[in-house]
Amino acid sequence: MSLRDTLASPLTLGYDASLGGAQPAQQALRDGRRELVEWLPAGYRVRVSGAAQNLPRVPWLAVLDLEVTATAQEGLYVVYLVASSLDRVYLSMNQGATAHRDRFRALGSPRPGVAAIAELGREASVLRGALDE
Repeated sequence: MSLRDTLASPLTLGYDASLGGAQPAQQALRDGRRELVEWLPAGYRVRVSGAAQNLPRVPWLAVLDLEVTATAQEGLYVVYLVASSLDRVYLSMNQGATAHRDRFRALGSPRPGVAAIAELGREASVLRGALDE
């Protein structure tokens, strides 16, 4: 299966988060993950949505550089996101938010989610500033 076929599987197989992990689209993403790992250089990991108890409304497949992060909950990583309308796939650079929220919660922030979003905004500004025009 090609990367294109893997990414198209939720679109063509009719992904539905309420159908659980045994549905064909979710299985195709898992199979594609195993194949994608073989194409990547050493030091990269592939994560697929659906590892949690409930499937997300938007299926995704992330590529993680282990020198940067080993989880989609922190750091930077690239991710293929399937539109909830199931008609397209987007490639995005994402920032893990969960680790920020947990850190602000541990620091006693009254609104850890809001603080995490502000921190992510600051990080995004630094990243944009580091890019060449």
